[in-house]
Amino acid sequence: RRANYAAAIVDRDGNGDLDLVGLYENGEVIALDNDGSGWFQDSGVAASLPVLTNTTFWRALMPLSLAGPGRRDLLALGDFGGPAGQVATLVSNGAAWTNQTATRFGGAVTGAVAAAAVYPQSHLADGVLLGTFAGELELHQNVAGVLVHQPSAFGNALGLFTLASLLVD
Repeated sequence: RRANYAAAIVDRDGNGDLDLVGLYENGEVIALDNDGSGWFQDSGVAASLPVLTNTTFWRALMPLSLAGPGRRDLLALGDFGGPAGQVATLVSNGAAWTNQTATRFGGAVTGAVAAAAVYPQSHLADGVLLGTFAGELELHQNVAGVLVHQPSAFGNALGLFTLASLLVD
């Protein structure tokens, strides 16, 4: 199969070997398991991989830890479809991921996401920093496994760039 996909390196099956997970633009997910010697093969566990909504084009996939050791959960980012449809939170139970965006991502993104970064809050939990094309920064702090938007984290006078200011004639 040939198509564009975003990739993340994560220990999908919990065996200590880093596996490859790909997210296609249409929301389909593929997992390639590391056999321990550095070779990857299709995991064949399509039933344990969620298919995300195809109302956006999915562009990025990042490992993170919502609760518990190791970065085995995933944050998917897309564009189009409006701010509410461009973030998905996939939580691992060790054998499969489930889309838990409705309960794990508190507060919609306020603009079109241009960049994202996962940052460690502790050895068991990560937060997320999002940058929008309008030059805004959004902090989503991990509070008991839920990414909660913290609108007062950055002041209004921060003086961030706008996309228009970066374009050269």
